[in-house]
Amino acid sequence: MQKFKFKIGKKEFNYSWVIFAVSFLMVFVSLGFINTVKSLYLAPITNETGISRMVFSLSDCCRYIVIAGMNMMFGTFINKFNPRAMVAFGFGFLIIAVTLYSIAHTAIVFCIGGVFLGLGLAWTTTTMVGFFVEKWFTTAKGSVMGIILAASGAGGAVATQIMSPIINYSASSWRQGYRLMAVILLVTGVLVVLLLRNNPKEVGMKPFSKKGGEKKKRGSSWTGFEEKDIFRKSWFYVVIGCFLFYGILLQAYVSTAAAHFRDIGIDNTTIANVISIYSVCLFIAKMAVGALFDRFGLRKVLTVCSIGGAATLFFLANVGNSSAVYIYAPLSVFALPIETVLLPLLTLDLFGQKAYARIMGIIVGTVQLGYCGGSLIPNYFFDRFGTYRGIYTVFGCLVIVTVIAVNFCITKAHKERKLLEAAQEQTE
Repeated sequence: MQKFKFKIGKKEFNYSWVIFAVSFLMVFVSLGFINTVKSLYLAPITNETGISRMVFSLSDCCRYIVIAGMNMMFGTFINKFNPRAMVAFGFGFLIIAVTLYSIAHTAIVFCIGGVFLGLGLAWTTTTMVGFFVEKWFTTAKGSVMGIILAASGAGGAVATQIMSPIINYSASSWRQGYRLMAVILLVTGVLVVLLLRNNPKEVGMKPFSKKGGEKKKRGSSWTGFEEKDIFRKSWFYVVIGCFLFYGILLQAYVSTAAAHFRDIGIDNTTIANVISIYSVCLFIAKMAVGALFDRFGLRKVLTVCSIGGAATLFFLANVGNSSAVYIYAPLSVFALPIETVLLPLLTLDLFGQKAYARIMGIIVGTVQLGYCGGSLIPNYFFDRFGTYRGIYTVFGCLVIVTVIAVNFCITKAHKERKLLEAAQEQTE
């Protein structure tokens, strides 16, 4: 067993912070450079290839279906395979995906690229990060998850400024953007895999724990329900349904906002600036949501985030000038931590540690299935009506319904958690 005894002053260096750093870098590139800026590609790709937006969105459907399947089996994979090796394969799949995109001329090739993209993102983003945080940190998990997943916003801000000029240089220059992305992924993947370790035992250490924080932080863990008992709870399936809807409703504006601005006459420079500001705001929002979860708990944070999502959709349905579009940047990021930071935290809060990997995979996979609808449905309406405005309004109303339903589930879960913990205390 390898043991690290690096010291900073009189304190022994904990390798948990290396895991924190490489996880941040992994999300910075895999989500920041691929996911956060993807709406910049929609109009240029469909204009140059002649593929309709709805047909092109089938590639996203392939991606999300694959991610969903891989996440739902995450518990099985993580128990059978080396997590570090899974990350290595994840980066390999991402490189294949963006390379295929760079040479694609037909919807079929984009769909094949979407399959590889789904495989790659499944093993380099939210679920994998949640697994490593759970292994390497015992307290303040909300803050840690928030900062790591906030890297997608920081990465998106950098990626927008790098990729936007390339994408808009000529009708087909978006292909060069994907080729550059392949190189960035290769360099990042090698560095991440070299430094990553599967668990603290590999370096002869214990997970990081802030002294005195175990009872104060809501991010601390609890034992949880048995897996078989979770599947017998009716509110579990309502939770799954709610997060399917969150995936559909929030992805609708993430995947179409840049194209929508272009459709209503906003110039490319303004759009790039808005997306850059949006990415910075996303970075701040994810860090804030993780910290707020530790302080205020799941219900309050999820409700505020949901209100932000509804407000964003109503805003997009009515925006009409280049000055107003800048409001999108700070407003839209309120809801997006629901899809990332809050998923592992919600899993721990509602279901506990016992079935954590399995349930987290199912919930993240469900959100990814929702992404499929969130990409396909708005683009179907655009191809039919020439605008996204109507579907934005409908989806804004559905966000309100969804947050009411999920709050009901949180109440039920917390009541059952208290009963279980009380029973365990009596037994002890």
